[in-house]
Amino acid sequence: MRVTLPSLILVLFLLAPAATLAENATPSSNLKDRQLKSASVSAKTLERKEKVASREGVIKLQRDKLKSALSARLKTHKDQKKAQIIERVDEMLNTVNTNRTEAMLKHLEKVESILTRVEERVDKAETAGKDGSSARGAIAQAKISIDQARVAALEQGNKDYTVSISSESGVRAEVKVVRDKLGTDLKNTHQIVKAAHDAVRGAIQAVNLLHGEKDGQ
Repeated sequence: MRVTLPSLILVLFLLAPAATLAENATPSSNLKDRQLKSASVSAKTLERKEKVASREGVIKLQRDKLKSALSARLKTHKDQKKAQIIERVDEMLNTVNTNRTEAMLKHLEKVESILTRVEERVDKAETAGKDGSSARGAIAQAKISIDQARVAALEQGNKDYTVSISSESGVRAEVKVVRDKLGTDLKNTHQIVKAAHDAVRGAIQAVNLLHGEKDGQ
């Protein structure tokens, strides 16, 4: 079949918009995906904050009961000056635990936000035709580490360090036991959170390599 020049021009003219549309589809699609991911992360963050607030309310009720029970026991002590010191130490131990675990949870929120931006860089690199499979693997591992660290921090925050007074003479030893346990528990939880932090750093390095950058940049 003979193809005339005008016919060929007409065919090319009709195909041109379709080709342009195909070229523009991928960036638009990726932008939409990133927007959906961002919305999903925001919704999950809000849900976690609501759960944490609810958990803190329950913990406060439990600790108030334990604190009242401790106060009642301490009122029977002969040395009331020492009893007041014990109450302050008891309050301090639980406050330290609350403050440290809240700081850990805030840090995890921060590194998770960073990881979201890192994932967006992979999206852009893949749009440009680069292989992001290695970086995707590092990001997936970082997400797992963050989830594990968040669970550990929440569980640590749920723990109570109210001193159990069995006898007036053994108060010093019992306070030391509780204090040492708090220190050990916080150290162990911190290690899990640090592992999540390191996993995010590993994901950043993997994405830097994907973009042809040196580690640490």
